[in-house]
Amino acid sequence: MFSDPTVDALALASIQGITAEVVDESTVDIVFASASPEQLYDATYHVRIVPSHIWGGMAPDEWLADTATSRIIGTGPYRLTSWDQPISLRLDASGMNGHRPALNALVWNFQSDPDAAANLLLSHAVDVMEAVPPPRREEVVADPELRVVSYPSAVYGFLAFNLDGRSVLGRRAVRRALARAVDREVIAPAVVGPGTAVPRGPMSRLLWVNDDGIAQLPFDTVAARAELVADGWILNGTQWERNGTALAFDILVPSTSRSRQLMAEALQEAWRLQGVRVTITSVDFPVFLERLRERRFDSYLGAFLDEPSARGLADQWSTDGWDMGNYGRYANPVFDSLALLADATANAADAKRLWVEALSVLNEDAPAIFLFTPVNVAGVNQRIEGVTINPYSWLEDVVTWGVRPR
Repeated sequence: MFSDPTVDALALASIQGITAEVVDESTVDIVFASASPEQLYDATYHVRIVPSHIWGGMAPDEWLADTATSRIIGTGPYRLTSWDQPISLRLDASGMNGHRPALNALVWNFQSDPDAAANLLLSHAVDVMEAVPPPRREEVVADPELRVVSYPSAVYGFLAFNLDGRSVLGRRAVRRALARAVDREVIAPAVVGPGTAVPRGPMSRLLWVNDDGIAQLPFDTVAARAELVADGWILNGTQWERNGTALAFDILVPSTSRSRQLMAEALQEAWRLQGVRVTITSVDFPVFLERLRERRFDSYLGAFLDEPSARGLADQWSTDGWDMGNYGRYANPVFDSLALLADATANAADAKRLWVEALSVLNEDAPAIFLFTPVNVAGVNQRIEGVTINPYSWLEDVVTWGVRPR
């Protein structure tokens, strides 16, 4: 069903050539067209079991238009009972298989503004907030009726360059110099918060290809200046220039992310001290996305949420990803070929070695500066106990949550 182009599933490309056959009521045989280190992921993460007695009588091209809650079912301990889009959603315990979770109901209150969501938590109007923005965490810690629960994040943040050849950022030496001039180990935790790590490449610390062997450009302002001098730049007072062109550019940031705005300001100051003039443009998130798609930026501060797969790296950084997440249009045939080879290698250890090599090549080109992979901090009312969170599926352990007896 998920391979039906009418459904147009997001993972359509990842499940092409995979067939499934029902063996009995509890067994399915899944056959792949070729071996890869992520077969289990492809067979389970992208798709959901769709009961034929619910959806079988409706044409797939009608599915998206049908939002009846009676058709939205699952195999877990809760059932969807109401959905007021886009305001709230309620799940009630079902007692499936004789097991009833400790919490009788779960109710979501959807907020597009993280600060507004934090205000609801701090006013005790809600009991749990999945990820409290870093600037609001101290308020949660200071509230005796609340506590924080930390867990690793699958997000990584970065500053990506527009590699248009007409821009100063299209020059490899300039990007390498800019990367060397940033002390990420100091900036990342100072801006994003304690526990923040510096990624070795375009990935969170959770991704399976993450490895100490990935080569990176170290913080080295002397080497940064040497890169610029070798590329023909001259330090004219406090400003680098080349053939009458100043080394200057803009950083595009979404106004909805206070952390990214603070990160842009930290980078701006680091580069100012090295003779680089940087401006910051803050726009609403829809405008931010529009400008990325239209490539109307010099650089931008972005953040990606990893899936438990390395395949997304190609969408974000390969030539094939130019019409997807590779907004800066980075292109390196060596990276592309290594990524393809890694994806086609059945043995996970061999595939990881290829990814390490590919990511080392990417880092040498510096199409982006990989800045942070944070620790998520959930805000939890003290009356809710047993809260643990899986960053890839944070509802996985919700059956263990309960209300503390008064």
